[in-house]
Amino acid sequence: MPREFVLVTRRMPDTDDLRAAAAICGVENAKIARARDGALDLVLDVADRVVLSVEYTQVVAVPDEVERLAPAAAAVLPGEVFWTEAWARDDSSAGSTASAEIGARVAAALAVRCDGVCVLEDGSLA
Repeated sequence: MPREFVLVTRRMPDTDDLRAAAAICGVENAKIARARDGALDLVLDVADRVVLSVEYTQVVAVPDEVERLAPAAAAVLPGEVFWTEAWARDDSSAGSTASAEIGARVAAALAVRCDGVCVLEDGSLA
């Protein structure tokens, strides 16, 4: 089962941000692939394994909506924000959590790079 993250940021992540976040986390020469007609970006490592899947970003102009869905993020980033959902593949069935951990680090680095926070599945901030 994949690990899910929500990036709540002041600016919308772009491909350069995805590459930079991957590089910061040790994913060298990361490739970005577009899927589902641009609705999803895939961050791939040099072996073409998916490190992080990033959904199309939406603007959330109603602060109450962020408060309802991600209270910890709303407390840190009041007002209009960008909302981006992301997933890291969990390879625990193969005896390794490396992919999920790397994906989690990339998600957190991407949020910071875009002036925001990364919300974990339990609602806490990374």
